[in-house]
Amino acid sequence: MLAPTNTSNGIDYHAGSKKIAVHSAKNGDGLASPQGQMLIPTVSQQLCGTHGISACTVVMQPGKVSRLHLHARTEIVVVCVEGWAATLIGPNFEPVLHGPGEFLYVPEGVIHAAVNLSMEHCLVAYEFRTDPKLNEDVVLVPEQEEAMLEAAAKLQDGFAEGRLKLPTHWDLTEPSNLSTDTHHSPRNALRAIAHISGGALTSG
Repeated sequence: MLAPTNTSNGIDYHAGSKKIAVHSAKNGDGLASPQGQMLIPTVSQQLCGTHGISACTVVMQPGKVSRLHLHARTEIVVVCVEGWAATLIGPNFEPVLHGPGEFLYVPEGVIHAAVNLSMEHCLVAYEFRTDPKLNEDVVLVPEQEEAMLEAAAKLQDGFAEGRLKLPTHWDLTEPSNLSTDTHHSPRNALRAIAHISGGALTSG
């Protein structure tokens, strides 16, 4: 049986070159990704010695739009936790809407951009990638950035004005899905996750 070691980021169990560890985004350090998003890594090769997976918390401020990009070899899964998102997919920027509790899968090599639909509330999501280094194969697509930003702005305007056709199961009035503080930091946004997830912040 492996003996645990308490650390500032959780409890570590060493198994060869890999480290079985519990990390909380509440105690993690944020980093700016190449695609312009705030990420708080919780599982990665650097943190745990992983070979084929990573996880992080993504925090997007009100109105934030990521840069247009693709992951050359990496599959990703995005789980929206707080707020309301659109991911623009492909060269025509087809919008895929996803809200709290919904999972979005994006294959490797697919151009996309993340959009916080709200101009008032933060968006928080968990993201899982098959890239153990998290950002190893991010490729920016600057030549289509301007057109993507125009598409994102139209979605945000439609959301703000109530013109955007939303999934029928979305409840925009549900308090647990919205933050009342429009200027809160990523760490404050994570406190809202504690309410939604029952206080258990043990994954990215």
